[in-house]
Amino acid sequence: MTRELRKIFDDFSTVLRFVTVETPRAAEQAWSFREGFRQLPKQTVLSPGVKWFASSSGGTIGYYEFNPETGRGRYYRSLPPDVRAQDVLLIPVDSASTALLAKLQDFTLTVERMGTAEKNATRMRLTVDQLVERLYAKGREPRAFRDILNVEMLILLFGDDPNMALSWLEAECEHAWDKLGHEVDGSEVAAVAILEAVMRAVIEAWSANELWLPGNFFEPLLEPGDRALHHVVCQMITRALLIGGKQQVEKVAYLLKDEAEEYIETALTGYHEFGDQRSWSRFFYPCLYQANPRLNAADQLFGLLLQYADAVPTEVREGERTAWMHECNNVEEKFVRTLYALQFSVENLNGEEFAKHRQHVRKLVDEHRLDDVDALLLNLIENSYFYPRPMRGIFLP
Repeated sequence: MTRELRKIFDDFSTVLRFVTVETPRAAEQAWSFREGFRQLPKQTVLSPGVKWFASSSGGTIGYYEFNPETGRGRYYRSLPPDVRAQDVLLIPVDSASTALLAKLQDFTLTVERMGTAEKNATRMRLTVDQLVERLYAKGREPRAFRDILNVEMLILLFGDDPNMALSWLEAECEHAWDKLGHEVDGSEVAAVAILEAVMRAVIEAWSANELWLPGNFFEPLLEPGDRALHHVVCQMITRALLIGGKQQVEKVAYLLKDEAEEYIETALTGYHEFGDQRSWSRFFYPCLYQANPRLNAADQLFGLLLQYADAVPTEVREGERTAWMHECNNVEEKFVRTLYALQFSVENLNGEEFAKHRQHVRKLVDEHRLDDVDALLLNLIENSYFYPRPMRGIFLP
């Protein structure tokens, strides 16, 4: 395989990871926001003081804090109470943008024209066509529940012995992870992972006579019609909490969080060959890609636990709500970091961002500003997940 062809395949995989890590629409909107941000006058962005920006798409508003002195930014789902709305600059987002899809199509066309890797070109074309048909179709709702899970498994769940369904549920979850990036996106995998893990915990507790399952417990899974997977899963988790499954839901939330953090740590400290940028990025970013849906799932579960604590405060012990709030904020922060890291991998396809960072580091070294060097590398590696830890030695002269 030629170096040119390998680079195209690597670039295709890099863009595909970002497009499918959450949802393609979310990725396109994030990319559109990035383009809008880059077009702002430099004096608006780099003048002294923390800046606040907002993006709006589909009725949802996200807020971004940016500190020009450190170059760090942070995403917020709602505007902090100490920030005035008039101090926030709105950046328009093109809700119909397909700029990332266009990149994938360009890579595919290039390989097809080269005519030397027909099998690879066919797989790339199939992946792009599936994205167009299933994920970029105008007005398409999130994947329906029945598209993911096997109806036969649902019948077993609704039967007299829910234990019989566990093998089906586990197989479907593994299948969803295998299809991540091709037929399934990260938000769907997160929903399946939640359902599999919580239903397993609930059924095992029921088998050990630690939990009572009402006869209609699994009814939401069998309701007719195409219902969004995420909504069905939230409904099932809420039912599990209301029948006394708080311990099981909490256990799964921490389990998914721990799995995600293990992937992140593996990415940051794992084995990397430093022949060029692509040798480490082929290992580093795929690990973050696996971590993100698990963080998404854990974030949802801690959020549902907080809703349960507000709805039924008498069932929550002292300190539990505070702990769940802390974990929810922690997981959400890492979820956003992994998203931004995967977006950065697309921005850095040709190594331009890496070159800028290395130039900045070496300028600080030449000026003997070693504390600033440490702060910058800490931000790029530990706070942003842009690079693995061994890259520290590559940045320094």
